[in-house]
Amino acid sequence: MAKRKNQPQPKFDPERQAALSDLFIRGETSRLVATPLTEFEAAGSLEILVGSLVLSGDLERALAIGVPLEERDASGMIPFYLSLGLTRSGRYQEAEERMARLDHLRPEGLVGFYREQARGFYGFVLGDPTESAHRARSALAAAEAAAHPLRPLARTLSLDLLGHSLVQVGQMRSGIKTLKLAREAAGYARHENFQHAISVSLLKYEALFGLEHSRIVARLYRALIELKPNDSYSRSELRLELSRQQILRGQLREARRHLEDAAAEILGSRNRHQTASLHLRIAWMARLEGRESDAILGLQSAEMGLESENDRELRTKLRLFRLELMQSVERATGHRQKTVELQAALDSDRATEKLVGIEKRMVQRKFGPAVVIEKRTGLGSEGEDPFGDLMDRVHSRAVGVEDELLSRRYFGLLVPMLGLNLGQTAIVLGAPRGAVLVVDRGETRLSEVGLRGLLGKLIVRLADGSCTRQEAIEMIWGYRYEAERHDRLLAVAVSRIRKALGGLNSWVELHGDRLVMQDQVVVRFWSDSFSAWTTGTPWTQKGSNKPPGLVAIRPVALRAAPYQQTDEVSNANFRRLRIRQLQVLEDLATRGDVGVQDLVERFGISRASALRDLNELVDLRFVIRVGETRATRYMLGGEGIER
Repeated sequence: MAKRKNQPQPKFDPERQAALSDLFIRGETSRLVATPLTEFEAAGSLEILVGSLVLSGDLERALAIGVPLEERDASGMIPFYLSLGLTRSGRYQEAEERMARLDHLRPEGLVGFYREQARGFYGFVLGDPTESAHRARSALAAAEAAAHPLRPLARTLSLDLLGHSLVQVGQMRSGIKTLKLAREAAGYARHENFQHAISVSLLKYEALFGLEHSRIVARLYRALIELKPNDSYSRSELRLELSRQQILRGQLREARRHLEDAAAEILGSRNRHQTASLHLRIAWMARLEGRESDAILGLQSAEMGLESENDRELRTKLRLFRLELMQSVERATGHRQKTVELQAALDSDRATEKLVGIEKRMVQRKFGPAVVIEKRTGLGSEGEDPFGDLMDRVHSRAVGVEDELLSRRYFGLLVPMLGLNLGQTAIVLGAPRGAVLVVDRGETRLSEVGLRGLLGKLIVRLADGSCTRQEAIEMIWGYRYEAERHDRLLAVAVSRIRKALGGLNSWVELHGDRLVMQDQVVVRFWSDSFSAWTTGTPWTQKGSNKPPGLVAIRPVALRAAPYQQTDEVSNANFRRLRIRQLQVLEDLATRGDVGVQDLVERFGISRASALRDLNELVDLRFVIRVGETRATRYMLGGEGIER
């Protein structure tokens, strides 16, 4: 910075210069930026102040101090750090001017490192990780060959850039290994800030590639708590990744809270990639909630801060996602969107033809293509990217992938595959191990309690409309309704359903003489095979004109039995059967035989009630008894029952 005339010049202090250099190597940027300007002038180390300001995010002050000095800076440190700050903020032309100055400096000290590192970082930000990796290797070699006090810091920076670049080109394991070396180098240099930043990057990649998925959210929270307060960039990265993990898990309320916390810092930093990621996650949530139009607006906002040439790859990804959403709106509403122009713009972009081919395959995944927009798909070998491998299995609808998504609790991927969106209130019955998947307007959870047997049947019945207490007792439990005995039973059943489903919703209520399910609650079954559990339709929704699951049981027609019941006797006996006994006959028509314990597990009744039902069917000559004591089995009488 220009000095006033007649102002006394501070004396050069080499000891102070060494102290400031040591603070800079150790990453004490907060102390350095708070140090008076005169101390840097006295030590002849204004370039250290410029670098500290850039690393702390104060680019404007760094420019104010560094621009008057950079032409006289033979070390290359000032134009190097200014180029980093300008590249990060998206001011590419100004960054290129600083890199051109580095090209004209004599290759001594760390000039070679500064030149290659600046070009490598510039290529990385602009989406060319191959060039970035090449430059990072050259920068590392130059740093190793230099005899300079800042050599440990230079080695850390080059290893960090190389690790990130290797990850981006698909060499995940090599990249993560290199980043761990960078963290060790930062530890050797006693640079705590870089140690934290690299640890955050490693954690983010582990989350991105699906490593330790069961612990990753807790580790992200811990890293956010332990992060140094002045590292706003890493803090925003952690919050963005936390929001992504919560969206994957169907926890949209929590994800929205993380994005709200990150928005002020991201928008204030003017980092275009973080800003685009912020809007992309907002669009992704809107899509999962069934709000395609809002998602389209979010993607348009994400594109606004990007440059047409330098951010072409990211813009193409966003546009492909937007195209898929617009086509979805067209199919749903019949209104034409501007998909033709958007498609033509994508097809004409030959520079991203390969990317378009990859992304077009991705957007066919109706569960939410924004998940993979965050990743480089098609890179890396099998096993290097577990999350990418999972996405491939989802795309191909591999056998058992739904169970895998459930076990990983990736409800944000699973729920759309079940024909639902996260903006609904829905119950998915019959999940593996008897669990129930609950979608509660942006919050998804798995109830391990389960709702098998009679409680599940009651939910299915109420999903088609309210019913009286008498109808519930006689149709679900199979008893003759008696208020004194059964009102207590219904109250307990409603309480158990509410407890199993959780949340703030009451779900099922007793209104006078009627049992009612809340409006807009959708009921689904985990799989088509689960529909046999209710012998009804595979899904039902309150207020629909579809036949109710339990009422849809078809009257069975008896075939001629060996004892030749007359039609009149057969029909009379049939009308005496309870709903539960009709369901037993339906089961026997498909599985051959049942035992007392089978009824106990299926209907949640006592052994005495199960034995009574079966004995009545034997007395009415619908089934026959085979075997003795606990080995007794029951089979259809005659040739069976037609469904």
